[in-house]
Amino acid sequence: MNRKSPWYAVSLSNRLIFFIVIILLGSILVSSLTSYFLAKKELDEKGKTILQNSVNLAELYAESRYNFVRSGEMKREDVLEAIKTQLIGERRKDGTRNLSNQVNFGENGYFIMYDLDGNEIMHPNIEGENVWSVVDLDNE
Repeated sequence: MNRKSPWYAVSLSNRLIFFIVIILLGSILVSSLTSYFLAKKELDEKGKTILQNSVNLAELYAESRYNFVRSGEMKREDVLEAIKTQLIGERRKDGTRNLSNQVNFGENGYFIMYDLDGNEIMHPNIEGENVWSVVDLDNE
């Protein structure tokens, strides 16, 4: 018995249309994925640049505020509070900070700073704590 596959039963013009549709869909998929990855790469680079510039500006701001400490015009604690208020937000009565300010940094929208001993310098929720002993409940 000579059985021909069902593919041979389809006319040549229908097969050509099928192959053209497959080629078009493939090219659209390739160009779409390429565009997506190029755009993502550019946005990631732009985000890194924005975050780096934000950190540099915060560093300049902190340094300018510390000139008041060096000159004796302000106490260190007052300067730290002014920096925290500017970069994070006002301190609430419960010790946390209001994150609604005009400064927006990175994925979470605020700076976190620690000294070399692990003491929190700037954080919206764990102000003044040593982070070496803090347990992250989200990762347990």
